[in-house]
Amino acid sequence: MYSESKQYLIDGGSLYVVIRRKQGAESALKYIETVFENVSVLHKEKGYWIIKATK
Repeated sequence: MYSESKQYLIDGGSLYVVIRRKQGAESALKYIETVFENVSVLHKEKGYWIIKATK
């Protein structure tokens, strides 16, 4: 899903992912960083992470 989403975004477009830490947030973040150039964790609360990846 992450790698294919990049082709559907316009330049400057962003993908937002909300994922639980227990569901693999850390490994998802590492993978997303290999696909997108600009990735950041916007917020972490109660085991949930909000990740933003910009094309």
